[in-house]
Amino acid sequence: MMCNAEKVADVEDRTQTRQRLKAEKPLLYEKFLYLDELAKRGEPPPPVVEIAYRYACNLKCKHCFASQFTVKDRSLQITDLI
Repeated sequence: MMCNAEKVADVEDRTQTRQRLKAEKPLLYEKFLYLDELAKRGEPPPPVVEIAYRYACNLKCKHCFASQFTVKDRSLQITDLI
């Protein structure tokens, strides 16, 4: 269980992240707003599956979220998916 200070820090972190996303990746920001609305209505979020064969793209698309988890020395092989 989180103490009050941890909860405040978590909310501040989320707020800063959302503001950064609003400026840098507006389509992703809109997606988060949509997911918030679903949660407020008690509806489950849609499933999300993201497969990145290699991180060879430049990860610069406004909607891209993969850049948050990029490990440059790793690549996904077809056999990993089977």
